[in-house]
Amino acid sequence: MELVRSQRLEALGVKHGFTTRALGDVRSSLALWEKASGLSAERLVWAEQVHGSNVLVAWRPPLRPGEYQGRADALISNITQLVLAVRTADCLPLLLYDPRRRAAAAVHCGWRGALAQAARRTVEVMQKLYGCHPWQLLAVLGPHIRSSCYPVGPEVQRAFLSAFGAEVAPVIDGRPRVDLARAVRLQLERAGVGQIEEIEFCTFCRPELFFSWRREGESCGHQLAYICIP
Repeated sequence: MELVRSQRLEALGVKHGFTTRALGDVRSSLALWEKASGLSAERLVWAEQVHGSNVLVAWRPPLRPGEYQGRADALISNITQLVLAVRTADCLPLLLYDPRRRAAAAVHCGWRGALAQAARRTVEVMQKLYGCHPWQLLAVLGPHIRSSCYPVGPEVQRAFLSAFGAEVAPVIDGRPRVDLARAVRLQLERAGVGQIEEIEFCTFCRPELFFSWRREGESCGHQLAYICIP
């Protein structure tokens, strides 16, 4: 399996996907990604990710394929045929699409980005810049590390308890955990997003499919989550 896709985005005819390790690390295998996705790296827009909530507005293709267009963890655009992308290796990749306004977003949500409300902020910026109605947005949560495999320190758990409540910071086998999917869902729901689809894969549990920073360390590769505005 080279790509994992959303059933709802597929039904809308939106080109998108979440790569697996069958395509290798995204920084060194764009040619493989082009072949699998049917898209051009010349239209691929991504940013230097900093584990925050900055939203970058993409309005043109990169000058050179693979070039970063800024420092941010969310990319939004309404420019046709731009491909918005984020890289992950346990963090949660979020894709957003508004079929009425034909606007899209790709968001990188690690625990720091979740606490910084990156998902909710992205929805708010799309609403402000493009006139998107949150209840018409489709949100897709991609493969990421699940709470059962994601122990955290007590200070991180306390931060999630304060921000989201006990359901997002469970204790499993006596160890504090974080549920990234639930944290992002709560942000989207509070922002008024009407359609949320979750792809049920754990990057830590599936070494044959995904890179995992928690499992492999800093030398691990990265998946790509991308969406192309039709």
